[in-house]
Amino acid sequence: MKYYICNTLKTTKLFLLFLIGLNFSLKSQKSCNAFKNLQADSVIMYDFGGILEDNITSIVENNKVSSSVTKKVKLNKKNIYKISKLLYAKKSYGGISSLCFEPHLGLVYYKANQIIGYINVCFICNRLYSTLPMNEKLQSKERQGEMQYYIIDGMGEYLKQELNNLLIKNNFSHTLKL
Repeated sequence: MKYYICNTLKTTKLFLLFLIGLNFSLKSQKSCNAFKNLQADSVIMYDFGGILEDNITSIVENNKVSSSVTKKVKLNKKNIYKISKLLYAKKSYGGISSLCFEPHLGLVYYKANQIIGYINVCFICNRLYSTLPMNEKLQSKERQGEMQYYIIDGMGEYLKQELNNLLIKNNFSHTLKL
Protein backbone atom coordinates (compact mmCIF):
# COMPACT_ATOMS: atom_id res chain seq x y z
CA MET A 1 0.00 0.00 0.00
CA LYS A 2 2.86 2.38 0.87
CA TYR A 3 4.45 1.73 -2.54
CA TYR A 4 1.16 2.51 -4.34
CA ILE A 5 0.70 5.87 -2.54
CA CYS A 6 4.31 6.87 -3.20
CA ASN A 7 4.02 5.88 -6.87
CA THR A 8 0.74 7.79 -7.23
CA LEU A 9 2.32 10.92 -5.73
CA LYS A 10 5.25 10.69 -8.16
CA THR A 11 2.84 10.30 -11.08
CA THR A 12 0.79 13.27 -9.88
CA LYS A 13 3.92 15.43 -9.51
CA LEU A 14 5.09 14.48 -13.00
CA PHE A 15 1.67 15.25 -14.42
CA LEU A 16 1.61 18.67 -12.71
CA LEU A 17 5.09 19.46 -14.03
CA PHE A 18 3.92 18.46 -17.51
CA LEU A 19 0.89 20.80 -17.24
CA ILE A 20 3.05 23.68 -16.04
CA GLY A 21 5.47 23.12 -18.93
CA LEU A 22 2.58 22.94 -21.40
CA ASN A 23 1.16 26.18 -20.04
CA PHE A 24 4.50 27.99 -20.53
CA SER A 25 4.80 26.53 -24.02
CA LEU A 26 1.34 27.75 -25.04
CA LYS A 27 1.99 31.20 -23.59
CA SER A 28 5.21 31.53 -25.58
CA GLN A 29 3.44 30.45 -28.78
CA LYS A 30 0.79 33.13 -28.31
CA SER A 31 3.38 35.87 -27.92
CA CYS A 32 5.39 35.17 -31.08
CA ASN A 33 4.35 38.40 -32.79
CA ALA A 34 7.84 39.57 -33.76
CA PHE A 35 6.64 43.15 -34.21
CA LYS A 36 5.22 43.49 -30.70
CA ASN A 37 8.27 41.83 -29.13
CA LEU A 38 10.87 43.69 -31.16
CA GLN A 39 11.76 46.33 -28.54
CA ALA A 40 12.31 48.98 -31.21
CA ASP A 41 12.71 52.47 -29.83
CA SER A 42 11.33 54.04 -33.02
CA VAL A 43 9.55 53.15 -36.23
CA ILE A 44 9.69 55.37 -39.29
CA MET A 45 7.24 55.11 -42.16
CA TYR A 46 8.78 56.00 -45.53
CA ASP A 47 7.24 56.99 -48.85
CA PHE A 48 9.75 55.92 -51.49
CA GLY A 49 10.09 55.20 -55.20
CA GLY A 50 10.07 51.45 -55.53
CA ILE A 51 10.81 51.02 -59.24
CA LEU A 52 11.81 47.74 -60.85
CA GLU A 53 13.63 49.40 -63.77
CA ASP A 54 15.91 51.26 -61.34
CA ASN A 55 16.27 48.12 -59.19
CA ILE A 56 14.68 49.85 -56.19
CA THR A 57 12.54 47.19 -54.57
CA SER A 58 13.33 47.74 -50.89
CA ILE A 59 13.31 50.60 -48.42
CA VAL A 60 16.65 49.30 -47.09
CA GLU A 61 19.67 48.33 -49.16
CA ASN A 62 23.03 47.45 -47.57
CA ASN A 63 21.64 48.41 -44.16
CA LYS A 64 20.87 51.98 -45.33
CA VAL A 65 17.56 53.62 -46.16
CA SER A 66 16.94 54.02 -49.90
CA SER A 67 17.97 57.27 -51.58
CA SER A 68 14.56 57.34 -53.31
CA VAL A 69 12.72 58.42 -50.11
CA THR A 70 10.31 61.28 -50.75
CA LYS A 71 8.82 61.53 -47.26
CA LYS A 72 9.31 60.08 -43.80
CA VAL A 73 7.18 60.15 -40.67
CA LYS A 74 8.19 58.91 -37.23
CA LEU A 75 5.26 56.94 -35.81
CA ASN A 76 4.00 57.53 -32.29
CA LYS A 77 3.68 54.64 -29.81
CA LYS A 78 -0.05 54.29 -30.46
CA ASN A 79 0.48 53.82 -34.21
CA ILE A 80 3.45 51.49 -33.67
CA TYR A 81 1.31 49.26 -31.46
CA LYS A 82 -1.61 49.39 -33.90
CA ILE A 83 0.52 48.48 -36.94
CA SER A 84 2.33 45.72 -35.03
CA LYS A 85 -1.02 44.22 -34.06
CA LEU A 86 -2.38 44.60 -37.62
CA LEU A 87 0.62 42.93 -39.24
CA TYR A 88 0.14 39.78 -37.18
CA ALA A 89 -3.66 39.55 -37.31
CA LYS A 90 -5.03 36.71 -39.44
CA LYS A 91 -7.87 38.97 -40.69
CA SER A 92 -5.25 41.29 -42.21
CA TYR A 93 -4.57 38.80 -45.00
CA GLY A 94 -6.38 36.64 -47.52
CA GLY A 95 -6.68 39.02 -50.48
CA ILE A 96 -5.62 38.34 -54.05
CA SER A 97 -2.07 39.25 -55.10
CA SER A 98 -0.17 39.59 -58.35
CA LEU A 99 3.48 39.07 -59.28
CA CYS A 100 4.83 42.61 -59.58
CA PHE A 101 6.59 44.09 -56.58
CA GLU A 102 7.09 47.84 -56.71
CA PRO A 103 6.76 48.93 -53.08
CA HIS A 104 6.22 52.55 -52.16
CA LEU A 105 5.69 52.14 -48.43
CA GLY A 106 8.46 51.11 -46.07
CA LEU A 107 8.30 50.63 -42.32
CA VAL A 108 11.72 50.63 -40.71
CA TYR A 109 12.26 49.57 -37.09
CA TYR A 110 15.19 51.14 -35.21
CA LYS A 111 16.92 50.52 -31.91
CA ALA A 112 19.64 52.98 -30.84
CA ASN A 113 19.54 54.46 -34.37
CA GLN A 114 20.38 51.07 -35.91
CA ILE A 115 18.00 49.31 -38.33
CA ILE A 116 16.76 46.11 -36.70
CA GLY A 117 14.02 45.20 -39.17
CA TYR A 118 11.91 46.51 -42.00
CA ILE A 119 8.86 45.86 -44.13
CA ASN A 120 8.26 46.73 -47.77
CA VAL A 121 4.62 47.15 -48.82
CA CYS A 122 3.34 47.09 -52.39
CA PHE A 123 -0.31 48.11 -52.76
CA ILE A 124 -0.18 47.44 -56.51
CA CYS A 125 0.42 43.70 -56.16
CA ASN A 126 -0.99 43.52 -52.62
CA ARG A 127 2.08 41.94 -50.96
CA LEU A 128 4.47 42.51 -48.05
CA TYR A 129 8.14 41.58 -47.72
CA SER A 130 9.54 41.64 -44.20
CA THR A 131 12.88 40.91 -42.58
CA LEU A 132 10.91 39.92 -39.47
CA PRO A 133 8.84 36.77 -39.12
CA MET A 134 5.16 37.49 -39.61
CA ASN A 135 2.21 35.17 -39.13
CA GLU A 136 3.86 31.76 -39.49
CA LYS A 137 0.68 30.16 -40.83
CA LEU A 138 0.52 32.60 -43.76
CA GLN A 139 4.14 33.42 -44.62
CA SER A 140 6.82 31.87 -46.75
CA LYS A 141 10.53 32.32 -46.02
CA GLU A 142 12.71 33.39 -48.95
CA ARG A 143 16.37 34.24 -49.51
CA GLN A 144 18.01 36.82 -51.71
CA GLY A 145 21.78 36.62 -51.40
CA GLU A 146 22.62 36.97 -47.73
CA MET A 147 19.23 38.46 -46.88
CA GLN A 148 16.45 36.31 -45.51
CA TYR A 149 12.95 37.73 -45.69
CA TYR A 150 9.34 36.69 -45.27
CA ILE A 151 6.56 37.14 -47.82
CA ILE A 152 2.87 37.30 -47.19
CA ASP A 153 0.67 37.39 -50.26
CA GLY A 154 -2.69 39.00 -50.38
CA MET A 155 -3.25 41.77 -47.87
CA GLY A 156 -6.86 41.81 -46.77
CA GLU A 157 -9.12 44.85 -47.02
CA TYR A 158 -8.78 45.47 -43.28
CA LEU A 159 -4.99 45.87 -43.39
CA LYS A 160 -5.04 47.87 -46.63
CA GLN A 161 -7.67 50.27 -45.25
CA GLU A 162 -5.79 50.84 -41.99
CA LEU A 163 -2.44 51.40 -43.72
CA ASN A 164 -4.09 53.64 -46.30
CA ASN A 165 -5.70 55.76 -43.54
CA LEU A 166 -2.26 56.27 -42.04
CA LEU A 167 -0.85 57.27 -45.45
CA ILE A 168 -3.67 59.76 -46.09
CA LYS A 169 -3.32 61.24 -42.59
CA ASN A 170 0.38 61.85 -43.26
CA ASN A 171 -0.04 63.08 -46.87
CA PHE A 172 1.90 60.26 -48.51
CA SER A 173 1.89 60.15 -52.30
CA HIS A 174 0.93 56.52 -52.96
CA THR A 175 -2.50 56.19 -51.35
CA LEU A 176 -5.30 53.92 -52.49
CA LYS A 177 -8.68 55.01 -53.80
CA LEU A 178 -10.81 52.58 -51.80
